Amino acid sequence: MGGATAANYPAMRYSLYWVNNLFIRSTDVLLSQLTVYPIDAGNWSQPSNQYLVMGGSNRGRRVTQQYSAGLPTNMLIYHNWIDPATYDGSQDGGLVSLQQTGAFSTYNQGGSLVPGTYRLRVDTMDNNGRSFTNASTIGKKGYAVRAVNGDAGRTTCTNCQTAAWYDMCFFTPFDAGLGGSFSMNLFQLPRDYAGLTVTIDLWDPGDVFSTSGFVALNVLGPAGAVASSPLGINIYDLHEKRSNLARRNYQVWASAANNLLASFTALDTRTAVSADSQWIHLEIPIPSSYNPLPGQDWWKLQYVTGPGTVTYDTVTVAVGLKGGPVHLVP
Repeated sequence: MGGATAANYPAMRYSLYWVNNLFIRSTDVLLSQLTVYPIDAGNWSQPSNQYLVMGGSNRGRRVTQQYSAGLPTNMLIYHNWIDPATYDGSQDGGLVSLQQTGAFSTYNQGGSLVPGTYRLRVDTMDNNGRSFTNASTIGKKGYAVRAVNGDAGRTTCTNCQTAAWYDMCFFTPFDAGLGGSFSMNLFQLPRDYAGLTVTIDLWDPGDVFSTSGFVALNVLGPAGAVASSPLGINIYDLHEKRSNLARRNYQVWASAANNLLASFTALDTRTAVSADSQWIHLEIPIPSSYNPLPGQDWWKLQYVTGPGTVTYDTVTVAVGLKGGPVHLVP
């Protein structure tokens, strides 16, 4: 990926923060920053010098993949789970730069983070890790996040929760089966938010295949039914910019005056309706009687397609409550 031009390769930065207040980002405390510089893996099939460093102070260096008993012993930044707050990449040929702040030792004791809430910010940067706006920062990066205990075996932390905060982009392969539908967890909404209004923005939900040429998207409540409200639900097409909502530059797909369901057509080849490359905005009033049991407060996104549809979709979603964050898919 990226070709021979170094500027085409993005670096990734992972910044860990201690969270003092769930709603005020300015009070977060920066603990560490891990920068991972890019490689050209065009020689991956060769016996040595498979990787060429394409950014940072070691740009131009060749790295040979090493193994022991068939398992990689270096380049673990690409082959293993790593701790973004402590991994120094000493065996990775200069691909990794780790910086820890003075506050790090306060929140990391004995090799484990003290109990609390932490935020991991992930930024795509230019190949040298200096700019957020360079053209090479445009791309797609897939990674997984988990929370574990501080023991040597890194066992699963059963009392921890990992979730996106406010917005995320997800890649979802799905199989609609004979019934022609597929659903996935979208966000968690505890009873504390009863009586408020959930706003959901979806980018590009119409760029998906269906055996019938038709795709509907539903937001399902914790009970599994399509979310509804007697107050009505607004659904707007914001076109290519979320900022169009404030400018009132949008197309009304459904008005609260005559629409009670959180459901819309994302694709219909017969009528040329499409949410491809568009922001779709939903406003769902939560009833004051909303009172789900703890752990049973997940809302889902459902795709309704033609039967037997096997495909994938990449969708960006942002969820808010009067400007406050909501936990998205863990």
